[in-house]
Amino acid sequence: KLSLLGKRLFLPAFLLAGMSTVGRLSVANSTQTVLAHWAVPSGLIAVMAGKLLRRKVVLYVYGGDVVVLPRSLPLRLLVQWVLKHADRVLCNSYETRRDAAALGVPEAKMSVLYHGIDRSRFRCTVDGAPIRERLGVAPDQAMILSVGRMVWYKGFDYLAEAARQALAINPGLRFVVGGTGPLEAHYRQTVERLGLTERVRFVGSVPDTELPLYYAASDVYVSSSVVDPAGNREGLGVTIIEAMASGKPVIVTDAGAPKEFVQDGENGLVVPEKDPQALAAAIVRLAGDAELRAKLTRRGLKTVEELFDWSAITARLEEVLVGG
Repeated sequence: KLSLLGKRLFLPAFLLAGMSTVGRLSVANSTQTVLAHWAVPSGLIAVMAGKLLRRKVVLYVYGGDVVVLPRSLPLRLLVQWVLKHADRVLCNSYETRRDAAALGVPEAKMSVLYHGIDRSRFRCTVDGAPIRERLGVAPDQAMILSVGRMVWYKGFDYLAEAARQALAINPGLRFVVGGTGPLEAHYRQTVERLGLTERVRFVGSVPDTELPLYYAASDVYVSSSVVDPAGNREGLGVTIIEAMASGKPVIVTDAGAPKEFVQDGENGLVVPEKDPQALAAAIVRLAGDAELRAKLTRRGLKTVEELFDWSAITARLEEVLVGG
């Protein structure tokens, strides 16, 4: 444990060490631009180093750093200072851009640059049969997958109730939920209380190497995200994009960023947040309509190709870093 003096010296020492590293690498590589991810602490270090070295600073924000951190007044002032002094601010979604604008960032200073996914890993040709066999999902049963951190804004309470309603209509559905977090015990107890333990399976943390296999094993991917009482919401929804790239039709809510790239009836289904009845109806509809699944899959793959391919994203990032 750190002593009181150690705690007081830790932050200044951390910032100085970070600035020293940025300065050393910048000089050694003759770089003119510093790219930082997250407003604090990386953005703070980059802006301070950029001022000393007279380097351009590009800051990439992800949502949490412009929504969660500013709830504390000291952190809000710090984040606003970093945003003000960065030369450019890149946002991972239009939702995040609106949050940054609310902190006073001029629109002309910001650009939206989506986070890409590795299309060589998440693709339609992956064989998910071993996962279905491991989980005991029969070939004639529709596997409904959802993956995410077990926190309020992921909306797993609403997914559990939607599962109950959907199973009353189609008992052949099987739900698989991956992820861990502070509310995991709560969500497991909710499923147990609803009497769904045989048909809603929690698999815990999914290893990164197995994630493509889980997508491949599923028939439908569901994101039940909500805006929680503290204002937390989906800043982008990477698992949704990975599922689309894996050739799976998706169902999302209208909370947060996913509605930016999922259009209802075009490349996915969109339902109101916190509405388990609407979510259940969408699940039953999609699980029972092979033609609709195929249509949404085709258009979902096109969406990933157009918006989330790393080659296009890195080209745009290079343009910002070099030119502005």
